[in-house]
Amino acid sequence: MRKLFLISVAAMLLVPALPAQAEPAAQPAARPSEPASRDRDQAADPNRQICVSERLSGSRMPRRICRTAREWQLLQADDSDDR
Repeated sequence: MRKLFLISVAAMLLVPALPAQAEPAAQPAARPSEPASRDRDQAADPNRQICVSERLSGSRMPRRICRTAREWQLLQADDSDDR
């Protein structure tokens, strides 16, 4: 009887938390004051830094790798040459 009571109390405590988990995360709003030309200039800049999170085998912690856009292009070119 005591187990049934504890289970029912636990269920009542968990029910209000369920809708909070089901809500999608709010997306940050884009800043309309930034001009579109700045985005194009930044995309064309080979010195801009791009960071990627990579999960290593045997680890739960992702490792963050940061390189310039030019370095990423060179790595992709090397990979395509090897194939």
